[in-house]
Amino acid sequence: MSGKRKWTVRPPGMRPRAGLPLLLAALILLAVFPLAAATTDVQVYHLAVNDTLIDVDTGLTAANMPIAVGGTIYVPYTIFDKNLSKVDLGISCSQVHEGGIHTLTLYSLSGTLKFDINAQTCESTNGPMDMRAVVRNGRVYLPANGVCQFFGLQYSYRPTRSAGVLIRIKNSYAVLDDTRFMRSAASLMQQRYDQYVQRLTVTPTPVSTPAATPAPPQPSPAPQPTQAPEDPEDPDRPEIHTRLAFACTGGQGLSAILDALSRQGLRTVFFFRPEQLVQQEAQVRAVLAAGHQVGLLVDGGDAAAGALSEGSRMLERIAWTRTHIACLDGGGRALRTTLGQEGWRFWTTQVDGRTDGSAFHVGQLISQVLAGRDTVHILLDDSSVTAAALEQLFRRMEGEECLPYSVLETDLP
Repeated sequence: MSGKRKWTVRPPGMRPRAGLPLLLAALILLAVFPLAAATTDVQVYHLAVNDTLIDVDTGLTAANMPIAVGGTIYVPYTIFDKNLSKVDLGISCSQVHEGGIHTLTLYSLSGTLKFDINAQTCESTNGPMDMRAVVRNGRVYLPANGVCQFFGLQYSYRPTRSAGVLIRIKNSYAVLDDTRFMRSAASLMQQRYDQYVQRLTVTPTPVSTPAATPAPPQPSPAPQPTQAPEDPEDPDRPEIHTRLAFACTGGQGLSAILDALSRQGLRTVFFFRPEQLVQQEAQVRAVLAAGHQVGLLVDGGDAAAGALSEGSRMLERIAWTRTHIACLDGGGRALRTTLGQEGWRFWTTQVDGRTDGSAFHVGQLISQVLAGRDTVHILLDDSSVTAAALEQLFRRMEGEECLPYSVLETDLP
């Protein structure tokens, strides 16, 4: 009979003595700790964009996970903005939160979505959409599937056996399909899940320690002499911080300029004349979709205030965004003071590199930059001549250690 399992048969009514005490102990444990078993049923969501698992370094937290509201999965809006998520889905975001207005607008070359957070509405370039944004802990969340459908992205909801649910958003740049991505990320997802559940179920027990006897005060160390900094190669040359901006006047180089700025990792401002905004609507959307800002370029005369107001209204109508950045061609200090009181910030050009279609002299522009001090603002145009010279300009600026910084509205006076 070797190799076969032996079964023990007991007469009817006979039970093992240890069964009742074990059963009673189990019932007592369930009565005392009913929540310990329930907490493992919490829904855990992992979020991936293309081939990147979001927030790998920080781990899973309630603040970075997708949430389910009314059966719809919502994700933090930041994952759609390539400048924030560092994954390029071809979308940029602009948020306005001032006074009683709170809107979030998503831009791409294929269209625009504008969420009114307070009114709980969504408008698109095709009309109203049956979507809304929600706010949790001060962060805006967007409906993942609805946004993906509008912008032509792929959305997937993939439950796992023991590590929660994978929410994945991807475009054509994704290399792995969902099956291969889950296989490659399975170990990390399980580790993140286990750590998250452990934080929910384990309550650390405080350990009381006797108060330590304070140590006697120690004499302060003698001050050390300050070491003089090393002399730079050229001690007479001032440190120069440069920033670039572009005046869009209908040139043919905008697409190449945007590509060059993307390779350089620069975000800047593109200025449009108010009277040309309607004709240049596609260029405005391309600039916003690439993560840059839009400003208004006006003549610095008596009509400047009216032109800026009209341009601001037109920009909100065609692109659902606002701007407070202006570039004045001319105009005195009194005009800037008046417009500044209305909330405008100004780009002041120290080096004007606009070519109007003529030759672009990189060496001459670099000489003007190096002749400046502190911060030097450079204004270029969107011509094909400028676009062709931009890479050479960046190489020269890198050699002269004056590569431009990104432009933020808060940097402007």
